[in-house]
Amino acid sequence: MSNVINFNAREFKLDASCESNVGSRMIVTDVNGGNTEIFEIGDWRWAWTQIKCTKQLEPNTDYIFRFAMTGGINDTQDAVSQFVIYSDENWEDRYVYPLDKSRFKPVLSKRGEGGLLRVYEIPFNSGESGNVSFMLIAQHAVARFMPALDNEAYSEMEDLTYEQLWSERFKPTNKSEVTVDDGDCDNDNGSIDLSGAVMSRSTLNAILERAKFGCDIDLSGAVISEE
Repeated sequence: MSNVINFNAREFKLDASCESNVGSRMIVTDVNGGNTEIFEIGDWRWAWTQIKCTKQLEPNTDYIFRFAMTGGINDTQDAVSQFVIYSDENWEDRYVYPLDKSRFKPVLSKRGEGGLLRVYEIPFNSGESGNVSFMLIAQHAVARFMPALDNEAYSEMEDLTYEQLWSERFKPTNKSEVTVDDGDCDNDNGSIDLSGAVMSRSTLNAILERAKFGCDIDLSGAVISEE
């Protein structure tokens, strides 16, 4: 049986080699109503953020790195969310696990209060030296990483895959006539997709006034008409 290493926010630090880091540790309430410390990283713009932890483990031993996360996805499907593992600071020999979408399947995927809650279990071998580094990366979406509870703690939560979430929240809309209500940027994605939309300048101005600071608005191919 492999040894299990559970995510501990206190063991991770913003990677000093990355100049665009955006993130912080914070205490939140978990699904059982208890308090847990998480690391929230990334933003809705393009700040590439890395947090890193290095451990000295028993050499040549099988382990599992286990963590839960929310976020790390956006409505344009171009967010970067990754788990990276490598030994002896040998970055060129790293293993990269994409956490956005469902390209690397989680062991649990549930509907949480913050949207999609996923639990990952990453198997690895510590290698000859046992010196192993773990890195979590986010860009163009906020991702929150936390210790994973026992699987039974999530049993009452509804199963929800990324594909199901996408079909619910990010359905394409008819953009031939955009109204002010279509430009609501109060959602937790922090973005508005108006690519290819047709609207008046007054409608666009009203949307811009309602948008939160830092909201990403995609106007590529949009047609703006004068009054």
